[in-house]
Amino acid sequence: MTVSYDDDSAANVAQAAYFRVELHAQRRLLLHEIGKRQALIDRPSDAARRQRASVHSAEAELRHLDRLIGRLDNRFPAGDS
Repeated sequence: MTVSYDDDSAANVAQAAYFRVELHAQRRLLLHEIGKRQALIDRPSDAARRQRASVHSAEAELRHLDRLIGRLDNRFPAGDS
């Protein structure tokens, strides 16, 4: 038994049109979701990540300064001018 796929019956054409419309609708929804997620990734998290990095860097610099001040205080106690 041979099955022919050349038969463009009205049902096959209608079904193909239906699936095409559904697939395009699904594609539009997916693109919309990707756009929303990209906007969320680009704005808040990048800004927050940069701010967190800046704070961590400042805290590290502060600890370094505290160590230097502590060494100076040990070597040259306050009040001995």
